[in-house]
Amino acid sequence: MKRLTNTLFQSVDGASLAVVRILFGLVMFAWCISYLALGKIQNFYVEPTYHFKYVGFHWVQVASESAMTSIFLLMGASALLIALGWFYRIAAIGFAILFIYVFLVDKTTYQNHYYFVCLMSLLMASVPANRAWSVDNRLGRIATSSSVPMWSIWLIRFQVGVVYFFGGVAKISPDWIQGFPMRGMLAQQESHVLLAPFAHEEWAVQTIVWGGMLFDLLIVPLLLWKRTRILAFCLVVFFHITNSIMFPIGIFPWIMIGLTSIFLEPDWPRRLLRPEEESIPVSRSNTDTLSSWRTAIVTLLVAWCLVQVTLPFRHWLYPGNVNWTERGHYFSWHMMLRGKRSAIRFHILDPVTGRRGIYPLQNDLQTHQLARMSRDPELIRDFACHIEATCQSHGFRDVEVRAFVLCSLNGRRPQLLISPEVDLTSPELRSTEDWVIPLSEPLPQEIWEHPLTSWEQLVMTDPLNSYMPPRAEPSS
Repeated sequence: MKRLTNTLFQSVDGASLAVVRILFGLVMFAWCISYLALGKIQNFYVEPTYHFKYVGFHWVQVASESAMTSIFLLMGASALLIALGWFYRIAAIGFAILFIYVFLVDKTTYQNHYYFVCLMSLLMASVPANRAWSVDNRLGRIATSSSVPMWSIWLIRFQVGVVYFFGGVAKISPDWIQGFPMRGMLAQQESHVLLAPFAHEEWAVQTIVWGGMLFDLLIVPLLLWKRTRILAFCLVVFFHITNSIMFPIGIFPWIMIGLTSIFLEPDWPRRLLRPEEESIPVSRSNTDTLSSWRTAIVTLLVAWCLVQVTLPFRHWLYPGNVNWTERGHYFSWHMMLRGKRSAIRFHILDPVTGRRGIYPLQNDLQTHQLARMSRDPELIRDFACHIEATCQSHGFRDVEVRAFVLCSLNGRRPQLLISPEVDLTSPELRSTEDWVIPLSEPLPQEIWEHPLTSWEQLVMTDPLNSYMPPRAEPSS
């Protein structure tokens, strides 16, 4: 423990951590401005009348339109202060609180990179990233030393490495290796100026499938090995820029490029920008005794790391295909692994009066919420309970709500996702095994062109539990 602590607390140049701070702040500032400028606050947080919640966070309620706008303005200002290193600690803590609040408001806005930003905002508030190249340093608000403890460098490296490694582990699956859903995603780029010539080329699909998996699995060891570090970082830049061109994945490529630079030598920015300036030498810690605060920091670091390496494996605790049931999908770095197309209809029955009805989803949900909810059994049940509460507010004492859901995973024939015979509002339901129908459709040999509009229409018109989709013919 003493040797580990001495290694973690040795002082190194804080220039690389400062670059990470600057790039993180600038990317998040641009993200906040884009939400304000493009009206996304209105679409995601104001217009929906119902917001889906994470387990244990139903108490997090959306604020008013003016309050949400103010929150994004404050986040943008905090991100800019982070980049400048001005009142850094206050700005980083404030940004973390505000961003995590926005993240928790609605589960249907979940993205892996938003979860990553939540984690990084907590870490940025914990590390002394303003020791170098900051307004705080210039004004003498902090110690004049530009060195940082080595644990702060390795903590960021670890968190970035987790994203790459577990993203690669998740790709070791039959669907991904056989080219699904990448084959379908690439086919959708046939009108793209740069990608059109490759949209239907099998070699392009296989290059992305195997190249993406091997990149995620091997990039961290390549970054850690000094001989391959520069080449590996160039691959990182190429990989993420290519992804940003091919897929609409928002800020993820840019934040990953910026944060992956932490794998370079701690003094690389100083040697690059100010070669005449001497780098801060490594100052080794040789403390023979462990102080209580050092022990506390090491304990927290170990606890954080254990959570990060165990959480992505929790889907193994649940039966079924995680891409079908969605149990364990969140917070596990399952990226680009599934393409789902679904159609849904909620049937309401009042057992007292015998009255039946269809719930109008467009009254409560936006398009992005409906798309996410219709493929996630847990969200479907959440909304069924909301339907029950809505009916009770209109005088119906007890209603039964059933869902008729057809879903296609990675080009498979659509099949029923939810058992239409189950009342989703019943308190006797204990887990998704009680109402989710296991995935039984095999992967197609070729891309299947499902007539989505036709089977959506059948969901809207056929009686409950009376339709099984016909087998589609393979595309010519």
